[in-house]
Amino acid sequence: MYPPSDGYQPPEDPLVGVARQMHVVRRVKEHLRQIRGPKSEVRSPKSEPSGPIVVGSAYSYLQEFLPLVAQAVLRVAWVDVVGLGRAVLSYPTMLADAVQTGRLDPRRICRTFSDCTTAPRNGLISGCYPLDPYYAGRPEAQQLKTLKRGTPAN
Repeated sequence: MYPPSDGYQPPEDPLVGVARQMHVVRRVKEHLRQIRGPKSEVRSPKSEPSGPIVVGSAYSYLQEFLPLVAQAVLRVAWVDVVGLGRAVLSYPTMLADAVQTGRLDPRRICRTFSDCTTAPRNGLISGCYPLDPYYAGRPEAQQLKTLKRGTPAN
């Protein structure tokens, strides 16, 4: 893990937050199951859902362990879907690579540099400036570097 690029300090270790989020979402799903009853049949991929879909999030901090944890929480039905945000900014083919090869390219995994959140907090577009050449080549990349140094951007 890397410290936030703009000095923001989270109130706790992010992995503690990930674990808490996973357990809270599990409780939500269990509650929905209790009030709806167990699913009577397995849906085909094209069928309409019979109730709320529970999406787990905050998995980016798991980095190379993300596919393993995602597979586990899906297998035990803690969630219906694993939502990915910042992880796919740096590595859009992450899930395809995990399924096809069983591993991830460590050079493309989100390392939580936090530029994708620092930029929009400062009026810039969100993107993975350190790992994605598209964002690294944009004018905003230089503005972000200036902001991170603590000097005013022009």
